[in-house]
Amino acid sequence: MNQSLHEAVKVIKTAILKAQSEVLRNANTSLLSLYYGIGRYVSQNSREGTWGTGAIDAISRQLQSEMPGLHGFGSRNLKNMRSFYEFWSPLLNRQPTAADLNSNEIVPLETIRQPPSADFDFDTFLSVGFSGHVEIMAKVKDVEEYVYYLKAARNGHWTKVELREHLKADDYHHVGAFAKGTSPHRGDQEATRTAVIAMKIYAISDLHGRLEGLDPKGVDLVLVAGDFAPMHGWSAGDIDYQVCWINATLREWIGGYPNTQFRLIPGNHDLFAQNSNFLPDVRLPKNAKLLIDQADEVDGLRIYGTPWVPYINGSWAFEEMCPGQLREKFSAIPKDVDILLTHTPPKIRHKKIDVSIDRNTPHFGSAELLDAIMASHPRYALCGHIHTGDHEPIALKTNDGNEIILRNVSRLDEDYEIRYEPFVFDI
Repeated sequence: MNQSLHEAVKVIKTAILKAQSEVLRNANTSLLSLYYGIGRYVSQNSREGTWGTGAIDAISRQLQSEMPGLHGFGSRNLKNMRSFYEFWSPLLNRQPTAADLNSNEIVPLETIRQPPSADFDFDTFLSVGFSGHVEIMAKVKDVEEYVYYLKAARNGHWTKVELREHLKADDYHHVGAFAKGTSPHRGDQEATRTAVIAMKIYAISDLHGRLEGLDPKGVDLVLVAGDFAPMHGWSAGDIDYQVCWINATLREWIGGYPNTQFRLIPGNHDLFAQNSNFLPDVRLPKNAKLLIDQADEVDGLRIYGTPWVPYINGSWAFEEMCPGQLREKFSAIPKDVDILLTHTPPKIRHKKIDVSIDRNTPHFGSAELLDAIMASHPRYALCGHIHTGDHEPIALKTNDGNEIILRNVSRLDEDYEIRYEPFVFDI
């Protein structure tokens, strides 16, 4: 590429990054405004005894009931919003007027004034997502130290996991001048893409015991959509080998990322998971869970995992063995889930997410799963099973105008060789 084209790329790249920065800042300003205002409202009513015991839990449950699919307003997060308001209100909030005190309306962040501290950069305050503020509030009580971590998180592009690690290391008291806000900047043009990240997700499937090349460092959550264990056969000794591999090799790999959460579902090759003689012997680390037709929550993100697949030949785990079984299993998928983790892909007309491109196979996906996805409206639906199914994301439009992203996240090809990179995204 000649110099003029390099310059053109630089100009366009700069424009893109600048626009991304503005979008992220505007979006974050709106969210922080909302959380600060809700925090003030919750603080005034809960601290002064207007609400009784358990009121925040009851309010959260009712919000979820009246607004299905609402994310980030569980009781713990409502309490975090209260703490956020209470920490910053002495600096950010104007004195309330008499009208405020007699009103049930939420006073948003736009009513604040910029704090007088010379060390405080208001743009920095707005550049870090609420989950980052929550991490800092859990460890820091001093404003100057809080602002240091805000600046460092922004300039260093820290994910939430990385921020947590720096807080644990107590950087502020151990890195000298860096702690006083003199940290190096990576450059304005490169510094904006991930300024506001709620959670970084690393999704994979169909590892079949092959962990080489997988390094989810700095990731908040790893999702594995089945067939993660090696399989050598169907005998009791073969299944016991799967358990031994999980308790040694997989456990050691997951344990190397103690600040990252792992959620896994089994697949049809993971025979141990459907055998009551072996499943109780599985020992995953504390930061990992195996989901079998179960829901779970990670920092407010709701996940549901189900391992079932259409009938193959009757010798695999979690096969549909009688008519209607898949529909029954998938009908249990809740409507408020953010990420749906399945082993089988859905069957979608004119799409090849469930077709082996290498071998030009028929569709192996589940029509029942597609119906369940359209009924439950997850934000993401991740699957595997068909190794060389189309890995391009598929966007499905729901009747209410929302979008569901489907993605095959298999790692290997049909010859069990590594072909695809993990699917990494922010949510």
